[in-house]
Amino acid sequence: MPDRSYWTRFPQVLSVAEVAEITRVSDVTVWRMLNSGKIPAHRIADAWIVYREELQAWADNGGESTKVNLPTKFLEAYSEELTIADLTTLLGKTQQTVYRWLAAGSLAPTGWRIGRKWLLHKSNFTILLENSSNQHREFIGD
Repeated sequence: MPDRSYWTRFPQVLSVAEVAEITRVSDVTVWRMLNSGKIPAHRIADAWIVYREELQAWADNGGESTKVNLPTKFLEAYSEELTIADLTTLLGKTQQTVYRWLAAGSLAPTGWRIGRKWLLHKSNFTILLENSSNQHREFIGD
């Protein structure tokens, strides 16, 4: 089991290439494992979001695809009202992608628009993570 310093060299939101490096499998295998729910992740809009904290818990559990805790510990650093910049960091996406996802409703219930301003709440972001997890029964085929 890798120590803490191993994990901290990776960003909070992992790319498929980084997941492949950590798990020592090919990118194609990572995609297959994401789609089958073997690696914990979140399907948001047209992208897989893999959090380092969640992958680490999965690895510490021996790679079991049982329900692991959602990666919410890192959310403690954020205030209750999230900014667009916060969402770009939390999702590992560009500001343009975050705005596009918000406008399309892909981040519901995270944000809603009042006039020209998006209101984004951390508690709703947590609900988004719960709803988008591939660790629910419907994703792992049980």
